[in-house]
Amino acid sequence: MTPEQVQQLVTIAFTLEALSEKEGCTSRTTDIPGKPLEDFLIAGINSGQVFSRFAQHAQNGLANTLQYLPEALAVSNEHKQPKTVNFGLLEVMFFTVHARLTSSNDVFARLDQLLDENANDAVRSALEARTIAWSTSHSPSKRNFDASKYQHHDSIRNLYSALRDDYDASHANYQWSEHAFVGYPILRGFYESLPPAPTEMIRVIPDVHARLRQEYPETKIGILADMCAAAIFLKLADQV
Repeated sequence: MTPEQVQQLVTIAFTLEALSEKEGCTSRTTDIPGKPLEDFLIAGINSGQVFSRFAQHAQNGLANTLQYLPEALAVSNEHKQPKTVNFGLLEVMFFTVHARLTSSNDVFARLDQLLDENANDAVRSALEARTIAWSTSHSPSKRNFDASKYQHHDSIRNLYSALRDDYDASHANYQWSEHAFVGYPILRGFYESLPPAPTEMIRVIPDVHARLRQEYPETKIGILADMCAAAIFLKLADQV
């Protein structure tokens, strides 16, 4: 894929995910208080431009997986309300795009490999992004997140392991980390269930989302939405 194609497909994925009907999430017919649909659409369009540059550098082996995450998160907030959205979506999308651009056949195996690549640079990018995103959170545990506690880690896998150790199983930090460690089953579930055509995807997503919610009832609703968007990108990329 060209960098321009990556930007286009990422932007489509962000938009389709936001518009699709998913119980408990903002959609084209439902606004969650404080998280209106237009904020998700604007954030997705804004951040898409960053993926073009990321794709160019990633294909040349010059970018760590999360190098552009803080920038994407910052620009996503332009022309919208102050509340930060799309943090988790951007993190998993950078992993997914990088895996898709650099895998020879198995994207999910490559996703696992990326947890160990890029060393401390990727960890610092991940922590910077969390600080940006969680500064607007209503959760005290996120607003008071101490990034300095984790800056010494030498891989995203070790960072996720530390986050999982420090939070209980009901917290997004734990669930996000655990999902990566067990092979991204929700991302895989969406990917394997979605049809290739975007017009069909938006009709199928509600049923797939409902099924995965039943299979993973304890998982935060936002994590399912993030994995849905990443799966949409992968499905669209299969056709390039």
